[in-house]
Amino acid sequence: MNMAIMQVAPQFIRAFLREWRVFRLINHGIVFPFLMLCQLCWLLLNGVARRQAGIR
Repeated sequence: MNMAIMQVAPQFIRAFLREWRVFRLINHGIVFPFLMLCQLCWLLLNGVARRQAGIR
């Protein structure tokens, strides 16, 4: 799993940086709340997974 992520991540980051300038100009009001929401969901899921792993 981690190996696949490590292989895909550089390509994703390159594409993201290429599109970011236009994307930001078009959707500035949408992107930042969405990214914050994604970050909160990621932290929440990590917390739940960690808690379940601790219980089991």
